[in-house]
Amino acid sequence: MRRAVLLAVLSACDCGEGIATVEETHASVERDHAARMREWATARVGESLSSGDGLRTGVDSTAQVSLRAGGRLEVRPETLIRFGRGADESELRLELEMGEVVLEGGDARMRTDSFLGALILEPGARVRLRAPDELEVLLGALELTLPGEEASHLVAGDRLGEAPAAPEPPPDPEEVVSAPPPASLEEEPDRPEAAIVAGPSRWTFDLEAGSPATVHAPSLPVRLAIRAPEGCREGVVAVGRGPAMRRYRVEAGLAPLALMGGRHALSLQCAGEARSTSVVRVLRDAGTAPLPRTPPTSRVELDGRNYTVLYQNQLPAFEVRWPGAASARLLVDGSDRGAGRGRWELEGGALSEGAHRLSARAGGRRAPETRVTIRFDNVAPKIALRHPANHSFTAGETVRVEGVLLPGWEAHLGEGEPSRGHFDLPHRVREDRDGFAVELRHARRGVHYYLREAR
Repeated sequence: MRRAVLLAVLSACDCGEGIATVEETHASVERDHAARMREWATARVGESLSSGDGLRTGVDSTAQVSLRAGGRLEVRPETLIRFGRGADESELRLELEMGEVVLEGGDARMRTDSFLGALILEPGARVRLRAPDELEVLLGALELTLPGEEASHLVAGDRLGEAPAAPEPPPDPEEVVSAPPPASLEEEPDRPEAAIVAGPSRWTFDLEAGSPATVHAPSLPVRLAIRAPEGCREGVVAVGRGPAMRRYRVEAGLAPLALMGGRHALSLQCAGEARSTSVVRVLRDAGTAPLPRTPPTSRVELDGRNYTVLYQNQLPAFEVRWPGAASARLLVDGSDRGAGRGRWELEGGALSEGAHRLSARAGGRRAPETRVTIRFDNVAPKIALRHPANHSFTAGETVRVEGVLLPGWEAHLGEGEPSRGHFDLPHRVREDRDGFAVELRHARRGVHYYLREAR
């Protein structure tokens, strides 16, 4: 789970319905739709990706995507990217929530607004982008304009951010809760400190310094204030690392700041001393998607590949296939799961969370051992927040807040008692805030905030 890389690719094109097209897939590649976000299905070659659709790759899995605005996108293993449009039809936005992509320019110069600043790719240039804050020019050249600075010319081999010495392990579904604290600001003594800036004048909600959380917002950026502990009336909150670092002033115990989508490392300093660190993840999610009522079904081919399947509140069901086998017996972790004619159905919960080895045998033949890893999807919906709609109320107004929670979650709103299951209650929006947050807590899954913004 990492801070999202937000790109806007500008090109004079007829964008139509499709923003991109899946050209090639390898191993486990899935997509969802804007209307059914987080309901993942196998991505097929030739499928069109429209505004709001997502694409994700599993372990040892890749995809090639052509962009209608021109150019191509190589999606590398364990990556989640979402496609969208900007303010006009010629603007394509790509949100890299986790993982790594390689963006390749087309036949003409391509302008890209990234989390680091404005990029202009020369024809045929290739640039690697890795969440949260890495950029490396692989081929050709580009121009990068950092906020408040003049344009810099970068060529192949130039790099911003710190690349890991080796591939990182798969993301931990509990990362929001247990992520190691980010480095302090003092780890890079040779890098000039970023200027301290004042944050937004108004914000939606307060978050206690040092509290890891996931924030679900209908629109970006998210405006929130970090609340410093008692005794820290003045200080600095640093967001991110390297050239993308931003430093916000703490005044009267609060540091208002604005966050785009993705993973953010936050560090609070008071009187020059580090006081707390945390990781906050921001997702563009209105929290209105219906909660799943039945277990999802995933298809697995016994072909020797590795599959990663994420689930929400119910463990997935599986359709297992071994093409060409007239009669065979399925083996799961070495145990016989019954006979089938090259096809088996495993009901939801038949495979527990974790890693499993699947194979089959038919006489002297044996299917290649296939690995299936089942993980909890920590960014899947936890709530269907039905009321109020975003921007449907004003600051200081009392609104009706109604929704449904998944089992195991509690909703906290104001000073009242926590709610479970279905809840429907009044809430007065603070006059000095631009909305409110419904706080969700789970004993194992951490804390999530679902926002509603005032008009």
